[in-house]
Order: sequence, then C-alpha cells, then structure tokens
Amino acid sequence: MGKNQKGGKGHKKGKNSINKTDKKLEFAGDLQKYAVITKILGNCRFRVSFISKNNLVDKLAILCGGMRKRQFIKQFDLVLISERDFEASKVDIIHKYQDQDVSILKRYKELDGLEGILAGKPENKEDGNVIDFDSDDDNNDEDDDNNNDNNNDTNNEDDTFF
Repeated sequence: MGKNQKGGKGHKKGKNSINKTDKKLEFAGDLQKYAVITKILGNCRFRVSFISKNNLVDKLAILCGGMRKRQFIKQFDLVLISERDFEASKVDIIHKYQDQDVSILKRYKELDGLEGILAGKPENKEDGNVIDFDSDDDNNDEDDDNNNDNNNDTNNEDDTFF
C-alpha cells in the first residue's frame, strides 16, 4: 500500500465512484421501450409492464449482468428494456431511471400511457382481486360492541395468572 498523499480513507473510497453529473439521459432506441417494474420475482427477475402497439403488455424481465449488484431496483421503478429477437416472452433490463430522470422524460412526453402504472395504480384492472376497504359496516361494529359487553358481564371473576 502506498503512502496516502491526498488525505483520509474517504478519499480512497471515493476514487472508484461515478460522478453523477457526467451521466446523460438515455432515450429509447430501436427495439427498446420504457417499462415499469410491477412485481419482483427474485434472482434478478422481474415482471414489467410496457406499451407495445398501443396495448399494455406484461412480460418477464431479466436484469443484465452489468447491473447486477450495482443497481437496486424496486417496485414501480422506471426502466429501459430491450426486446429479444430469439425469445419473445422475455425482455432484458438495460437501464434504471432515477426520479429526476422520470420527470424529464415526462416533460419530453416519452412516457405516454405509463403514468398510471408509475403512480402505483395499474391501468388494466383485469384481475378480480380488487378489495374496497371503504365499505360502510357500522352495523357490524355495533354488534361487536354488544358482544364485548356481554363477555365482560360473564367474566367478573378475578383472573390470576401464575
């Protein structure tokens, strides 16, 4: 190990870091599309939704090798995918966009149709698994209160635990 001329271990740690101001915004090219992560499957595999020929498509996406253990992807992140010529059922994730990049892409109107998915609300509700928690169940709450009162009347004994 050479003598530290610049100062501190923080300087040595920072020598391999990437300067974020030098990165340019990547736009979709040929056979590339913008997609949103809808489900994390594990083992660098994801479910993504994207627009293809004015239809919302859901496919299996695989994280490319250069991004593994370097980019952490969570649900509803915007990514750039490339479609495979040899396997139509799978796509490759080649870039992950930061939040400030997403707002720039929205300004350029590159994300037509994906705004609802980015907000965490899928546009196609083909699944019948939608649960409405705003139902009015006041009658059930009153019945529960009456049952609790009856239980308290029968349990007037002193409970002792050993």
